[in-house]
Amino acid sequence: MRGFLLIFYAAISALFADTAQAADQQCIDVFQGRSSYPRVNVQMVPLSTTVQYDRTLDRQQLTQKSQGQIALHSHSVINGLTVGNLRSGIKGNFSVATLTDGSTCVWPSLVEFQLGYSSMVVYVAREFAPGSCQYDVTLRHEREHVKINDQTLRSHVPAVKNDLVAAIARDFPKRYRSSGDISRLAISTMKSTFERSVANLVVDRNSLHGELDSPGSYRYWQSLCDRW
Repeated sequence: MRGFLLIFYAAISALFADTAQAADQQCIDVFQGRSSYPRVNVQMVPLSTTVQYDRTLDRQQLTQKSQGQIALHSHSVINGLTVGNLRSGIKGNFSVATLTDGSTCVWPSLVEFQLGYSSMVVYVAREFAPGSCQYDVTLRHEREHVKINDQTLRSHVPAVKNDLVAAIARDFPKRYRSSGDISRLAISTMKSTFERSVANLVVDRNSLHGELDSPGSYRYWQSLCDRW
């Protein structure tokens, strides 16, 4: 009864090959050493949305819309569907120092990440009139999916932040031997950690949705009304 579209809005679209070197002592010396340099400020930029409700699609249309988004069981007919667009991104401000060999040492001073749902739409099949048992039960079920989205997002935000802080402490200051955009290269260094953290959120979220959409769960919800 639900579907999800995961959209990554990162500051770059691909990792740059052969652009970064491991942090060396010279870069550490430039920035006064890891222990004495100011702590990196990692912040989350909130992204919130209002849940929208839609009764314009019938059960056949919802079944078609759900294909590729949820695991359909044999002879499944979709009575409701929740579609959430998870949006994520990362950007930062960086202190830089150019060395005599032309390479650049980089230290993040501010890292901001965005994580949240840019939209969330709950569909209830138009065959079900508001106030009917089928409508009420379907709406309750879909709201459980909305709750899962909200709760898994909130529970994973601290881990996403902690993972970024740890990655910065591990990987920076970093030397780049490139004439490219240094900020984009530094973002690329952090991007893989960020995307892994977001992927962990998605795995946990989808596991909970799968439990709610299991055959046994469906039997329970359908038992609440006499006719479907």
